[in-house]
Amino acid sequence: MALFQHNNRGISYRMELAPFAHDLVLLQASRLNMDVWDPLVEWLQESPAAGGRILICDWADSQIGTEDLAKDLIRLLQTLALQSVRVVAMEDAVQLVQTAQRLAPDLFEKTLLFAKNPPKGADLEDEISEFCEL
Repeated sequence: MALFQHNNRGISYRMELAPFAHDLVLLQASRLNMDVWDPLVEWLQESPAAGGRILICDWADSQIGTEDLAKDLIRLLQTLALQSVRVVAMEDAVQLVQTAQRLAPDLFEKTLLFAKNPPKGADLEDEISEFCEL
């Protein structure tokens, strides 16, 4: 795990290799931590790496507004030089992604947004497989 410092705020994140050429950002609901993505990442890593990366971060901070959080996320993605970024967001992270898209539309290639009742297990794997064109 690493820590990104920006605007007097630290954002914990981790990066994994991906079995596709684009970069994938996974944003869980603020009530969850990054570990919620572990089963999905393990499943993705069963396939050989293909040049892309998977970024998972603790984006939420109850003392910062959505626009400032979106700016921090954008800065993180730019600092890590993520390219052809695809984002999967769940629940309240959806608003964050929509705000970030408005602020930096050229940064995002595709988004998969689950505002309510995100899929789990095999259903989530199926959605990600299609979204990432595996």
